[in-house]
Amino acid sequence: MTTEPRIREKNGERFFLRLTLNQRIQHIVLILSFSILALTGMPMKYFHSSWGASLFALFGGIVWAPIIHRVAAIVILLMFFYHVIYVLVIAYTNFIRPLIKEKRFTFLNIVKAILSMPMIPNAADMREAKEILLYYFFISNKKPVLVRFGVKEKFGYWAVFWGMPILGITGFFLWAEGIVTRYLPGIAINISYIAHSDEALLAVTVIFIWHIYNTHISLSKFPMGMSWFTGYENEEEMMEEHYNFYVDTMKEEGLAAEIKEEEKDTFEGHSLLVRILKKTYLVTLMFILMLVTISIALTIYQTTFGHLPPPREAATPDKKSVKLEAFLEKIVLEDPDKERLYRGYRITMEKVLKGYYHNIALKVEPDKRSHCIICHGDFPHGETKHIRAFLNMHNFYLACETCHIRPEDEAETFVYRWYDIYSGDIIQNPAIGSKPTDELDIKLIPFLIEKGKLIRADSEERIKLTKDFVRKVEKDEISFEEEKKILEKIHDHINPQSIQCQECHTRDRLILPLAEIGYSERRVGYICSDEISRMIRDYNLYSSPTLLKTWEDKDQ
Repeated sequence: MTTEPRIREKNGERFFLRLTLNQRIQHIVLILSFSILALTGMPMKYFHSSWGASLFALFGGIVWAPIIHRVAAIVILLMFFYHVIYVLVIAYTNFIRPLIKEKRFTFLNIVKAILSMPMIPNAADMREAKEILLYYFFISNKKPVLVRFGVKEKFGYWAVFWGMPILGITGFFLWAEGIVTRYLPGIAINISYIAHSDEALLAVTVIFIWHIYNTHISLSKFPMGMSWFTGYENEEEMMEEHYNFYVDTMKEEGLAAEIKEEEKDTFEGHSLLVRILKKTYLVTLMFILMLVTISIALTIYQTTFGHLPPPREAATPDKKSVKLEAFLEKIVLEDPDKERLYRGYRITMEKVLKGYYHNIALKVEPDKRSHCIICHGDFPHGETKHIRAFLNMHNFYLACETCHIRPEDEAETFVYRWYDIYSGDIIQNPAIGSKPTDELDIKLIPFLIEKGKLIRADSEERIKLTKDFVRKVEKDEISFEEEKKILEKIHDHINPQSIQCQECHTRDRLILPLAEIGYSERRVGYICSDEISRMIRDYNLYSSPTLLKTWEDKDQ
């Protein structure tokens, strides 16, 4: 039982107790931890947006933002566990123990007692919801009479309550992925990322549209209700928001004769100017909420399906698929007998691609320098289906030669340099910092050491040879035997055995000199973790979309 009075009087005005001190402390902890989680989590989900990158940097970028996020997650989970214990104690003290004392401790009575708890949904809530909808949509003139904890309060309460286990469990899976993937397949991480990310977006959306309106923007609350801080609401707020509870409290406190009648019209009793201002405020508010709702809905759509496509030309019988050509430029090399040698794809619309690789978090841009993708395409790894998404991801910051040219023996070494994917120029000591490598528009490529000289793996001679070869094949100016000889020459520096995952993602001897090429000690530690290679080695089931068949499948 609380020691705080149910009604307080100050300067001739009555205030009614809404939240106890214990409940207010819980709520403040929830406000702070949830806000920090939202401010550090949403930028990670939308890192490639301008606001996301700025907000992410404000919280310390890739180094500190995840740490702050996890600390806040621990706080909110501890608060959640405390609240569960708190609810159980209240349930026993106020609802179960009286049954025991009165010797009415039966299963049916227990169920009835639990259902009578203030925050448990019941049939009265359905009637209240119906009245609210009829009133808000001008179907009925009868203003809904609200209780202490009605539909609005219960909706907000249970939205947090059922969302907490989902976010907590999936968040732990993403945090301790190395431990989780020892016992669960890799798809558990994929599912956890989607569930955690989208449930968090839903929670932020509900708080922003629903809770902020009810506690800050509505006419009876603006600029904010103070019960979260003081625990009390004034008489006007109680009559507006919880009239039935107001009446019950006044009667229980022996003040039945002083009960005021409920206001029938929000604007009644005010001057014409005040009524105009209030109605203007409501119309403006409805317009703002509509814009915010559309913006959030559009953000959710783009997160799931990509940006809205541009207007499409009308299809004609003699035209190929317009949207397919807008998405990919297909390159097929065939021999005289129409046997396919290579099939490649060059990306032409980066925004569209993002929508078909769920939350790829990579800036996909064609490499203007690489001669490998002329034939093999930007997504060359397709045969090993269970890890092709992982391998293709590396294509956005590693040149093909980085993995497909390897030292022949222990004594042989390479020198690795970054190059600009647009100009092909070597970038000496790029400032990688906390940014993802794909954000810098650079790729890593090896230099072969021959007689003390550095020979670039993608030399101008090799690029020219490749382009001439493609031109001759497309124009049918070369025999099949000549094709094979030129292909052997193009690939003479390629090792049949590519560098394996465990040779880079390991704590032992590394193939790549990560510290020398600009990675921080912290990022080297992440990359060298053997959890990545172990997950790929031990599990064969992954949830990876089929990138290149998306348009074709939809056209069928």
